Amino acid sequence: MSPSHRPHASSGMHRMSLLSLIGAVLLFVLRMLPDVTDIALRYWDRVLPAYDCTAPAPATPAWEHCAAQLAAQALDPVVFGASVLYRPLKPSNDYGPPRPLTPGASLHTGDQFQLALRPPVPARLYLFYRDGAGRFTDLVRQSLPGGVLEPRRSYLLPDPYAYTLDNEIGAERLYLLLLPSGAYPLLDQLTQSLNGAQDATDSVAAQRAATRLVALLDGPLAGHGLRLDYRHLVWDEVAADPPRDPTHLGDTL
Repeated sequence: MSPSHRPHASSGMHRMSLLSLIGAVLLFVLRMLPDVTDIALRYWDRVLPAYDCTAPAPATPAWEHCAAQLAAQALDPVVFGASVLYRPLKPSNDYGPPRPLTPGASLHTGDQFQLALRPPVPARLYLFYRDGAGRFTDLVRQSLPGGVLEPRRSYLLPDPYAYTLDNEIGAERLYLLLLPSGAYPLLDQLTQSLNGAQDATDSVAAQRAATRLVALLDGPLAGHGLRLDYRHLVWDEVAADPPRDPTHLGDTL
């Protein structure tokens, strides 16, 4: 081998050695990566507080954390085809055809309504009603115990009956929230507290649970479900059966 070729051979050996070193380091890092990840997760588990979502007080870090988790998991009601249909009570004491309930609409004592939806995936349904006096009711308890929805099935709740407006007039609101299948301690505990207090006719405890549910639904969860405001008026014969336009061809959904 001529002297002029020796530096090139030495340079090539250095490059091979450097590549071998880099390869060894990468192999070491790849082998250690699961251990490093596990160590990091254990570290953050110790550093970050573990929040109990069963019964946190409103406006506390635990409440904010648990509410944020619910908001992040909420499912779009539009994807579920969720809508509220109502039937006006007619002077003949029967009911007119179903109509979609829209925000700001006027319903009357004796009118009925139902929730229609078709879930594309398994889900949990939460449905609450606040009447004109401010009383809160868990409607899922009456129509779908547990709130479990099966995919690709059409629901009309309650079925075969309907919710009927009583004599308590005023501004009313419906809350609908959809979440993936599972347990949600914050919502479930508040709902159980509300139902238990109402069963025991404990108005103080029921109001406390309702106040916390409102703080949750009108606060962190606002905009993550369906919220319908409407006016509940005294039944009126003209409103229940308005004069027909001769060109009117019938009610459609």
